[in-house]
Amino acid sequence: MRWIFMFLIFSPTLLASQTISGVIYSEENKLEYISVTNITQGLKTQSTKDGYFSINAIENDTLLFSSSLYINKKITVTALHFKEKLIVELETPVNELEEVYITNTTFNEKEYSLKLKKQFLYDIEHNPQEYVKPASGYVDFMKIFKDAKKYLGKNKKTITIEKPEYLSFEEINKVLLKQNNQEERIVDIIEISEESYYLFIDFCIGKIEKHLLDDKNYFLLLDKMFNLAKEFK
Repeated sequence: MRWIFMFLIFSPTLLASQTISGVIYSEENKLEYISVTNITQGLKTQSTKDGYFSINAIENDTLLFSSSLYINKKITVTALHFKEKLIVELETPVNELEEVYITNTTFNEKEYSLKLKKQFLYDIEHNPQEYVKPASGYVDFMKIFKDAKKYLGKNKKTITIEKPEYLSFEEINKVLLKQNNQEERIVDIIEISEESYYLFIDFCIGKIEKHLLDDKNYFLLLDKMFNLAKEFK
């Protein structure tokens, strides 16, 4: 009994520890073999091939997520982290290239051809007598010039097709936890189980456009989530 009493006195951290779990990803990919360290308590683990991890911690502990391929990230544990799955995004380091000076210009055939045409048309306009065919009659180069000038002067409309932007892993996670006026979460409305939660997020990546996040598009977003949930099941 005395030893139990001594253990309780000197091990408050051990008794207060809870498990934090979550997923680690970069952009749209889950990351495996990421080192997860509880610096405060000296605990260490790794993420699985699906990016999941779990580690013991208490409030105010510092967690370090590290890898040689990504920028390290530290998170201070709060009470909220024990209630929800922790979503950790690691960024890829940007390698800056040294400034490069280009001294030789590249020949642009299209640009050169356009300049040549302009010079030719300019010469026809200012020296029409030079373009009269002497033996077999007059060639109406003035008409050719006007037609060519009219053609070249047309404003060509450029049609730009914008590539749609889709929600990231973390943004989809926030959408599923979003509450409506009745304080119902979307994940509960579309009936996605806790076991299938992260699999469903993976399924949704590349399928939900960002413009649906606007408040005015809430019902369109909800309809999209219903359809995706139906496909997923």
